[in-house]
Amino acid sequence: MASDYEILGVDEDASIDDIKKAYRALAIKYHPDKNPEGKDFFQIVSAVYKRLLNLKRSVNKKPERVFKKPTGIDLIVNLDITLEEIAWGTKRPIRIQRKGCCPDCNGTGSQKKARRTCNSCDGSGLSGIAKILKNKNPCSICGGRGQIPEEPYCKTCRGEGTVPEIVRETIIPTPYSEVITIAEKGNYFNGVFGDLIIFLKRKRHDHYELKGLSLHGSVEITPAQAILGDTIKKNVLNRPQSIRIHQGMQHGDVVTIQGGGLQYGTHVGDLVITVRIKTPVIISKEETELYEQILKIEKGTTWPKVLKI
Repeated sequence: MASDYEILGVDEDASIDDIKKAYRALAIKYHPDKNPEGKDFFQIVSAVYKRLLNLKRSVNKKPERVFKKPTGIDLIVNLDITLEEIAWGTKRPIRIQRKGCCPDCNGTGSQKKARRTCNSCDGSGLSGIAKILKNKNPCSICGGRGQIPEEPYCKTCRGEGTVPEIVRETIIPTPYSEVITIAEKGNYFNGVFGDLIIFLKRKRHDHYELKGLSLHGSVEITPAQAILGDTIKKNVLNRPQSIRIHQGMQHGDVVTIQGGGLQYGTHVGDLVITVRIKTPVIISKEETELYEQILKIEKGTTWPKVLKI
């Protein structure tokens, strides 16, 4: 599970200035005004920034005791998605187990549905020297809650206040999806549910690469097609496309089909195809005779021209 420090990219002993600097850099990169597709991650970064800033200020103001607003524990999921799922807007079901609120004790861990201040950490949720220093070690007695359940403990959750439960959600990945956040679908902790944060990893495709909204791929053609030109029919992610090969095309030339890429809102990308001329290794007798005739013709012409020095 990624911590707030890891998401913001700072160490646990980072100063307030370090946190602000890291936040500014991420905010500039993912702010919705400049990067509409980064909206989800921007919200995550903003929430993390506020939590860390409040924590640091609390530590600096009252080093002997830290009061924190209760927060749930985010549930982090790494999900592989295919290019086809992105292109077709496929609905992807998510089924994951989280720590839910125990229904029998209302998340208190107590049969009395009551909790008391932890004597070990005085309600700070931090252990020993951590209450004074900047490191963040949770109290070993209350687990960072600052409170412990009153006895007798709940028989259902055995004093934990949480029980396993299944979360079912459905997401639709877009060409710009990197992180999807679903509020209050994370783990229950200290009276609050965290968020479900889904990090999407795009699987490598055998034939195409997605850059923005444009699809990049390649096509192999023969020397004859390169010289004479041709039209090649291809099925690109279940969409028929006609790739026009112009006469005299060279190896590495690029053919761009406007509007042949993916669509996001009112924006549509292009299909960008790099031409690869493949020399045949095995040819028929008839092809051999034809190539021999072409070679004789070429030798009898000035092509390729030799520059006189």
